Amino acid sequence: MRKPVKTYEYIVVFKSNSLKWVDWISKLLMFIAIISFFYSYIISAKTNNWHIDFSGVPIRYLLIAVLIITWWLYCYKLEREGKQAFYRFALLLAAIGWYNYPKGFYLCIGYLIASVLEKPVKLLPEVAIDEYEIVFNTLPIKKYKWNEVNNVVMKDGILTIDLKNNKLIQKEINDEVTIDIEKEFNTFCLKQLAEK
Repeated sequence: MRKPVKTYEYIVVFKSNSLKWVDWISKLLMFIAIISFFYSYIISAKTNNWHIDFSGVPIRYLLIAVLIITWWLYCYKLEREGKQAFYRFALLLAAIGWYNYPKGFYLCIGYLIASVLEKPVKLLPEVAIDEYEIVFNTLPIKKYKWNEVNNVVMKDGILTIDLKNNKLIQKEINDEVTIDIEKEFNTFCLKQLAEK
């Protein structure tokens, strides 16, 4: 039997500058892979008097490099349309290429890790709040029960959570929040704090 999906009273999405860095690092990794695979293909073809062997490893390098470039162009198109692009498929292709590369096993592992972590790292940070707990969608997930919290206030586009362990969490909210929603949220939080 499937566990029911938990719903929260409030989900607050925070602003994040890490998306640009993650994209930049992904593009740098793809660029390194493309250059390396093209270089390996050219060296191999040159040693074989430019005879193309469609059954060998060097042609795979060329094919993987072309596929990475194709995915990169597709992601560029998505970004131009205002959509979020994920480079994990290209990073996975690069990992496959590094696996076949001489002494490329550790690079393969690195690219695999990058491809797996890219999407979760690019998700906008958010906090979900209900009558039982406050949950941050970080890696690993952070959960706080209401009895661990001194105060929670949303004001002027900033969410402030004061924990009893003297930790203060302040985050800028991604979307504009109306005064009515702000009051409703603060009233909800005060109620939870009074009951715990």
